Amino acid sequence: MKAYYQDGAENINERDIISADGERLRPDRLNFSGKMVSIIDYKTGGFTDTHENQLKKYEAILTDMGFTVQEKLLVYTHSPVIIKKV
Repeated sequence: MKAYYQDGAENINERDIISADGERLRPDRLNFSGKMVSIIDYKTGGFTDTHENQLKKYEAILTDMGFTVQEKLLVYTHSPVIIKKV
């Protein structure tokens, strides 16, 4: 996670992305390195399949936009913090 928050990291926080069919989605954080992107979404509570499906939707839209998704992370903010790679 540290690399995603270093000075010079190119990121966009909570900005809409729109699918080809007009669906609006808002990932918590996208980190870019050229045409590579990592998706980070923050959650409270426990893991559910809908969380994973949400990241897969983000991935599909970003892929359609010409990006390659490098990593998808779910960060559960309760104590202790849990990071789940999808």
